[in-house]
Amino acid sequence: MGQTRPAPRIYYAEDAPVSESSGLLKDQVHATAALRVNFLVVDPSGQYETGDSVTWTNKLVLRNRLFEKGGKRMVELSVVPTGTIRYTLDGSEPREGTVYAGAVEIDDGEVVLGAFAEASGLDTKAVFRYPAKGRKGVQIDDTKPCRYVPRNGRKLDSRAKTFEGLKQATEKSAGFEGVVVTVGQGNQMIQVTIGEIQVNAAFIESVLKTVLEKFEPTAPVTMMFRKTHFGSGHDLKDFAEKLGIELEQGDIEQ
Repeated sequence: MGQTRPAPRIYYAEDAPVSESSGLLKDQVHATAALRVNFLVVDPSGQYETGDSVTWTNKLVLRNRLFEKGGKRMVELSVVPTGTIRYTLDGSEPREGTVYAGAVEIDDGEVVLGAFAEASGLDTKAVFRYPAKGRKGVQIDDTKPCRYVPRNGRKLDSRAKTFEGLKQATEKSAGFEGVVVTVGQGNQMIQVTIGEIQVNAAFIESVLKTVLEKFEPTAPVTMMFRKTHFGSGHDLKDFAEKLGIELEQGDIEQ
């Protein structure tokens, strides 16, 4: 019988060069707020030479919050995990906009705020729309592509809602990111996590088909997602209506 070779050692360093004196990765899932993580795989048996390090790059995500203070409308911007933000209120390129230093006062009319964030060679942009004060409903341009980014994610909490959500996403060619699909419950449960990789409904359904083979037809199924991409604002509104989702202005990016 052949001898079992020891498992490779994986060293990592956050926002810094990696070497065999760096930290040793102990878990399969590594949570981080770093912009970049460098990994180095080493064969402890010495049979294979150590190759080049591999770099994982994070993504910047812009967030916004509309609130009132002293009767005035204010917008709070943030970027995770870190970064410098610039913004405009006149429709011009936010990359050249005002540096964000605190909550921004906006007028009572309809406002379109462009935001740009950058950190260490990474950047991202977003457009946030705010309806006129007192006007009900979310302002979405029906013709432009958009992203639904609920602050705390959105959960389809039943088997019926999950499959209806996938059906609607298929019809609209929507893409998901930050997906967690759960089948079963308690100790009899399988959970599949998809990180910041955009996948379509067909991919999720193919994963579900394999997982469901291990369960009874009545096993509970739920799906949580953090971002959904739509080809138009009209598709997002129809998706939300069909699933009974109440859209909030701060959760829409166009």
